Amino acid sequence: MTSIVLPEYCPDSNGDASLHIMVRFENRVTAEKFQQQFFGLGNDAVLHGKDRKLLTVQTRPGPRIDWYLQKLTVMLEKFTDELAGNESAEIVDTRLVTEKDRNDCKKAPDVFSCYPDLQFDSGKVFGSGTHPSTGLVIQAIEDVSEGRELFFRRVLDIGCGSGILSLLCALKGADAVLGIDISTEALEIARQNIIDNRLEALVRVSDTRLEDIQDTFDLVLANLTVSVLLRYMDEFRGKLNSGGVLIASGMQGRQGEVVKEMCLQRGFEELRSYQSGKWRAQSFRFNCQH
Repeated sequence: MTSIVLPEYCPDSNGDASLHIMVRFENRVTAEKFQQQFFGLGNDAVLHGKDRKLLTVQTRPGPRIDWYLQKLTVMLEKFTDELAGNESAEIVDTRLVTEKDRNDCKKAPDVFSCYPDLQFDSGKVFGSGTHPSTGLVIQAIEDVSEGRELFFRRVLDIGCGSGILSLLCALKGADAVLGIDISTEALEIARQNIIDNRLEALVRVSDTRLEDIQDTFDLVLANLTVSVLLRYMDEFRGKLNSGGVLIASGMQGRQGEVVKEMCLQRGFEELRSYQSGKWRAQSFRFNCQH
């Protein structure tokens, strides 16, 4: 398991934010065992998913979110070391949720002011458009599509959450957008957002695992934790057509350099880097033949 260290994850300006952390386990028994241990930290920890192998942890708002995420990471490392066989546990998503996010249902984010008719509900899942990592992806999408006669025809949105990036790509002209996420709640909200915007013919979402997808794409969006970015780097390359673009986000500080180095080693060409506070995003082009 790759350790996640995100100093100053939540700045003072987000003092009302709580941190939602999603952890994936190999099986339900292991998830329940960790859930029992975790209650000692005094925060909500709820099992969900079809097989109840996903554990979502919600912290209390406040300045100790940094400490809390690092504490959870250490607990998971120790817990994994104690597991028998090949069982594992890993953090697969982290989501900052503010009171504003909770109250902004059916309201398009400011970044979509050019789409005033967009109907959007983020619920409690990641992807309200207000998080810096999401905003950086949106900025990168605008940049990589600038000057193109046609938008990217086929798009894969990995960790699509409420579907906001998938919707944006469809509105910008994509012929087919596939969003994938491991969160059942996120997919339910994304499907409703697709229906509300009458984009069923262009956008679909699924809980299909990334490694099980056989299609290739012209644009891949990966707004994920750094551990997941590093783990699936070869999958990103395998899902891109030659000349396709990868937009990676969710890194902080020097994590961006680590992701960049791994991309360059795999035949990617760096296009541009983005920054918002400590958050980082990068765009790359893949020019090699499959």
